Order: sequence, then C-alpha cells, then structure tokens
Amino acid sequence: IKRNVRYIGFYVFSTISIFLILQLSFDIIATTITSLGRDMTMTGRTDLWKELINMGTNPLIGTGYNSFWLGDRLTKLWEKYWWQPNQAHNGYWETYLNLGWIGLFLLMGIIFSSYRNIRRTLMFDFDYGSFRLAFLVIVLVYNITEAAFKGLHLLWFIFLLIAMDVPRISQFHEQTPKAVSNN
Repeated sequence: IKRNVRYIGFYVFSTISIFLILQLSFDIIATTITSLGRDMTMTGRTDLWKELINMGTNPLIGTGYNSFWLGDRLTKLWEKYWWQPNQAHNGYWETYLNLGWIGLFLLMGIIFSSYRNIRRTLMFDFDYGSFRLAFLVIVLVYNITEAAFKGLHLLWFIFLLIAMDVPRISQFHEQTPKAVSNN
C-alpha cells in the first residue's frame, strides 16, 4: 500500500465491497455479535433509535443545536427506559436529531474532505497519513454505537484535529521559495 498510495480509494472501495458481500452472504455482523454474547439490539440501542425517529423532529433542520434532549422528550424517554438515556448512542442519529438533514450533509462534507486531505497526506508522508486515516476510521466506527460528534467529546476534538490539513513545519520550509539576492 505504501508504494501505491494513489490507489487508496480503490482499496477502501474494495474493502467495503468485500464486507458487503460477506454481510449479505453470511450475515457476519450477527454472527460476530452473537458469538461475543451480545444481542442484535446492541443492548437496547436499536429500540431507542426507533423511538427517537418517531418523536417528530423537523427532518430538515432538526430541533436545534444540542436541544433534542431537553424538556418533555427527555422526561418521556426517561420514563420509558430504566437506564435514562441522554444521547442517541449513535453519532449520526444524534446529528440528525439536533441538526436534521442539513447537519448530516455538513458532517458528511467534513468527513469526505478529511478523507481527501488524509489521502493527499499519505502520498507525501505515509506514516503521518496512516496515523490520521486510522483515527478517522476509529471515529467513524465509534459513532455507530456512541455519540461523539458533539460538544466537548474527546473523539470529536481528535476528529477535528485530523480533519484539519495543517502542513508540518518542515514541509512549509521546503515549499517556501528562497529569497533571490540582487547581487
């Protein structure tokens, strides 16, 4: 991979395709989850997600930044669930509930832009680029079962750091043109 970084998009697409084929053929997610002694509802998360989608939020703009878990909605959910949820336990659902399709669109834009920047970094500095790519994958997978795309969450902060395309000092000095003397 290090010698063929320009094909990283192909590798990602191939990996996702193989995973989808295995999932459709053998249901590897269910097999893995049940072999770990868990249930397919992800410890009640999928039941919560069904409840949240039916709570009547505005699909375009959501309820407003960090305002879904306030007032009557919170009271209703705390009466129903003994574990008293205060987040959707899914970063993508949490973004949809608070910011709607517009928020999800902006989040996907940041994710795609981060991937493009990381891909560019892989061509010039493979170690740093692979570090950023690993963190991107971790943040994306973590947000399937927990909500980290919000507020002061540590993974949100790390995601913002890897999303920024800040050149290293050594690269900056190499790219600046040398001053030409008038002698």
